[in-house]
Amino acid sequence: MSSESLGTPHTLWSLLKKYDRIEIPIIQRDYAQGRKSAKAVRDGILNHILEAVADNRNVELDFIYGIERTYGRGEDEQLAFVPIDGQQRLTTLWLIHWYLALKSGLLDDKEGEEVSLLGKFTYETRPSSKRFLECLCTESVTLGADLRETIVEDAPWFDEAWKLDPSIMGAITVLEAIASHDALKKHTPQELLTNLTQNDCVTFYFLPLEKFGLGEEIYTRMNARGKVLTDFEKVKSKLFKIINESPLKKVIADKIEYEWVENLWPYRPKDTYLTDIPFIKWLSYITQSLYVLEKGNPKDGVDYMSDKTLSEIYHSEENLRFLIHSLDSIPTLVAAPIDFSMEWDGNTGLAEPVRWILNQFSETNIDVLKQLGVMAALIFLDVRKGTDGIGDFMRVVRNLIENTADKSLREWPTLIGSIRNLVSPDVYAVLRQPELSLKGFRRE
Repeated sequence: MSSESLGTPHTLWSLLKKYDRIEIPIIQRDYAQGRKSAKAVRDGILNHILEAVADNRNVELDFIYGIERTYGRGEDEQLAFVPIDGQQRLTTLWLIHWYLALKSGLLDDKEGEEVSLLGKFTYETRPSSKRFLECLCTESVTLGADLRETIVEDAPWFDEAWKLDPSIMGAITVLEAIASHDALKKHTPQELLTNLTQNDCVTFYFLPLEKFGLGEEIYTRMNARGKVLTDFEKVKSKLFKIINESPLKKVIADKIEYEWVENLWPYRPKDTYLTDIPFIKWLSYITQSLYVLEKGNPKDGVDYMSDKTLSEIYHSEENLRFLIHSLDSIPTLVAAPIDFSMEWDGNTGLAEPVRWILNQFSETNIDVLKQLGVMAALIFLDVRKGTDGIGDFMRVVRNLIENTADKSLREWPTLIGSIRNLVSPDVYAVLRQPELSLKGFRRE
């Protein structure tokens, strides 16, 4: 395909004017050009760009591929460009524009065009990366002789936890390289910025993939280097696409990077440093449970990680809140004073069934006693907002489950309804009520 067939080349500035936002998607890798090991690549692309800008001559950065996505409805509808290939180049270009605008004093006016346009560029890969880019535009930034020190150590808005975000620390490394480049010694920041934004020194051919019959499937199957995504990346991408308009999206985005990693860390596979597998197994378990409760006994072949099933379940705010509650509650489940020893001699609590779910559960590997027991405890915690009385409650539930012959998935809607009737800080007082309904269980 010739570049002539693609129309007029774009600049980052023209792309920011064309779209309401440019969104580096969740599936993309961290910003790599700031890594210590990438110095040769970093120096090469900065020289390529900044030397051309200093000489006021044009250079092309090849193609930028991506998809267009719409958010909101009516007057609130926004059009975003989501790069599938070109994340690294676009981020480096953005950092150059930001630094030159800052040094030119153009970011002092928080209502100005520069702040407005630069603020359209956002990272969805990590909440911390997204917030860092926002702060660069909205907060006061006064750079001293040591750029890293004035941002990382001295800026009151810089979060200490951001030091663990490789994209943020990589961006700071690139900003240091920009600040020390020879182009800044020969020209003023304003002159260089004018060459970028008005004289179009750095251009690229930008290609929305929808024009070639490609779209969302590319987003969920490929990353910036054309590699097949991991199962976790696929599921994460699906889930965030489904909940994109939900007010709970930010809560989940924050928790999936920090709190839930800590909760799932003890259950990661041996000799690995990722919690991807236990997260997927827990999500599958909760999704299956909610699916059964809403739709009854699942037919053979239901894929709980499919777009269709995840969408059916998590378009519901109630279900989304329960998913959050369940992942938040894992440490509480394990530590709660619960007697479940009829099934696990010598292991009286729910630590073993929780571990089984996070390590072994699948759509074909089912243990209803473990699954139903954990679900009963989650329901108790959700209703009561604490563990007071959970020991007696779970002892009664354990006995009911153990002494009921048919506790298969098709009976779950009935059994869970009866379990909800038992939730109380004093389960024995509830049991004494003559009108108590325990449908599905052997009442004797």
